[in-house]
Amino acid sequence: MKKIITLIMAIIMVLSFAPLVIAANEWSSWTTDSSKTSDKNYEYQTKTQVSTRTKETTAYETTDYAYINVIGWTTDYDLSYSYVVWQDNVSYYDTPQTENVYFVYVGSRQVAVGTQTYLYRYYSPTYNDFSTWQRDSTYIVDGRWVSSYYPYDIYGSGQALYMSDEIKNVGSDYPCWKGETRTVYKTQYGYRRGEVHYVFYYYRYTDWSEWTDGTATESETTRVRTLYRYRIKDPDLHTVKYNYSKN
Repeated sequence: MKKIITLIMAIIMVLSFAPLVIAANEWSSWTTDSSKTSDKNYEYQTKTQVSTRTKETTAYETTDYAYINVIGWTTDYDLSYSYVVWQDNVSYYDTPQTENVYFVYVGSRQVAVGTQTYLYRYYSPTYNDFSTWQRDSTYIVDGRWVSSYYPYDIYGSGQALYMSDEIKNVGSDYPCWKGETRTVYKTQYGYRRGEVHYVFYYYRYTDWSEWTDGTATESETTRVRTLYRYRIKDPDLHTVKYNYSKN
């Protein structure tokens, strides 16, 4: 019986000095705090997370060069531009015009502005004897184009036309015969007008998405962050404590 009691006491003594094994410390929660990465008492792990957003764009077109403040949007000056819209119709002028970015020469045209009549002037063999006036090239002294028809009187057989004083004032002091008639033209210069249109671009971003694990390149639509988690270092992955309890 004494032997049994002695054996039990020996076992108790051995167990009293046996090492007490404690599991290694658990990892902390993930955090953006990197302050413990240089602390030798801690070991740590990292991971990368990304969050994204979308860039939205819109455009506004106007003929007035003035940026418009669109609430919630930012003007993108790099994308904004202008262009010319040419009108289909052409405007004509009697004199050449100065060209510019929205007024360009496209060609000329000939426009009828009236008629002219050629008058033949004759001398009579018998002075002021209208009955002896002859329509013969022998007696042609000169001729001239007049810009329009004028009132006249008819004498004798109806061939001799004695023009009004208005004609006499341009050198026809004697009876005249009307010759051929022609159309008179003038040159006009054509220009097409252009209307300048301005296109202004605007942009805005949506809200950032929730953070998710992954990797990406940092950009205006992607943000990246690094997370850390820590635990106290234990070279043997466990902590040993001795129980020196006394019975």
